[in-house]
Amino acid sequence: PAAGRRLRTALRAGGVLATCAAVLATWFLLSWGLNYRRLPLSAQLDHDPARIDVARVRELATLAVGELNALHAPAHARPWPDDERLRQEMTGPFTEALRRVGLPDAIVAGRSKRTLLGAYLEAAGIAGFTNPFALDVVIVPAALPVERPALLLHEWAHLAGLAHEADAGFLGWLAGMQGHEQLRYSAWLDVLPRLAGALPEGERRAVMSGLGEGPRADYRAIAARLARVRPAVRDVAWSGYGRFLEANRVAEGLRSYDGVVGLVAGTAFDEGWRPRRRRP
Repeated sequence: PAAGRRLRTALRAGGVLATCAAVLATWFLLSWGLNYRRLPLSAQLDHDPARIDVARVRELATLAVGELNALHAPAHARPWPDDERLRQEMTGPFTEALRRVGLPDAIVAGRSKRTLLGAYLEAAGIAGFTNPFALDVVIVPAALPVERPALLLHEWAHLAGLAHEADAGFLGWLAGMQGHEQLRYSAWLDVLPRLAGALPEGERRAVMSGLGEGPRADYRAIAARLARVRPAVRDVAWSGYGRFLEANRVAEGLRSYDGVVGLVAGTAFDEGWRPRRRRP
């Protein structure tokens, strides 16, 4: 009888755990998970992988260097806005970017929420994330003012339903292109290392040699922040997220973050960074 009671108790506890797991899985799918089944932006825009080659990436990286050099002074001429001010200033450019890629623009621009996990996020090298259950946005407290616009726009792209990191990175960059000097500067600051990283070493050095002292100082400040990353914590956190992406049909896993290079290089644009839509 005692063994039977223990067995019944264990079965009831297992049933409760299974029910809770099923509820959480359903909640995740309805609030976020189904976004992994969306068509990627590359299928909706005039995107052709044949356009992606070293010459095109070098052209974009050189353009990014020139834009950063030109935008540094005006971007730093006034204080960088806090998150609430950013939310007000970025809503219009983000809405325009949504329209340009053909996505619904009736979304709520999320505020960056405070978190008790700041020390862990900093140690893991995670600059921002979107809570898939509550659809909250969190930006690591240590993120620099020059980083925050690009980070926040990236997370807003997730809120708009773009689960794939490359799509979110592309939409965040596109939104930055629609904004004022600080937004454009932050967007180019975020995408240049990805473009440069896709170039052969010799070409990468040649392109980056044209970067002015102002942008170089911002990259040094970002590198100093990243120097506080704990490799052991980072490896555990990112390997887990990589497996999560692969389990949700993002076959390239963490490499999807740099897929924004392919989207920017392979998409046809009209004047003003207006991406062309794929014809039916």
